[in-house]
Amino acid sequence: MEIKDIQKEWAEDAEIDKILVDESARQIHKKHAKYVTYLSDSGLELIKVETKMDSLSVILEQYYRGQIDGKTINRPAFKLKIETKEQINKLIAADEEYQKLILAKKVIEEKIKLLEKIIVSINQMSYVCGNITEYRKFIGGH
Repeated sequence: MEIKDIQKEWAEDAEIDKILVDESARQIHKKHAKYVTYLSDSGLELIKVETKMDSLSVILEQYYRGQIDGKTINRPAFKLKIETKEQINKLIAADEEYQKLILAKKVIEEKIKLLEKIIVSINQMSYVCGNITEYRKFIGGH
């Protein structure tokens, strides 16, 4: 699920019906479960991307050290033999495929931050619903 989709859903789910406060309060656990599921799924996505990054890093290191042929990984032959870890790390960081994985990882991390904030807000909803109810009692003289 994309961040924009989550933001759109949250814009709707964040609303508390001030007339049917009790119904809004009953829906809190469903909203919580929904966003915890999204959070869990995003955590799994992150693990998959990190695993791909780790695998690609190992393969690219072997490629840049001349330990595997470029044909093996559908790349042109790499004629230089790089020895230092620093040089290899720079080449890996500059690799287009690796950069795409870094971007994917950062997007997922932002999604996770958003979902964590949403879950905190959902946890606060029960207090808001309770405060609305208490205020109505106060105004009503109960």
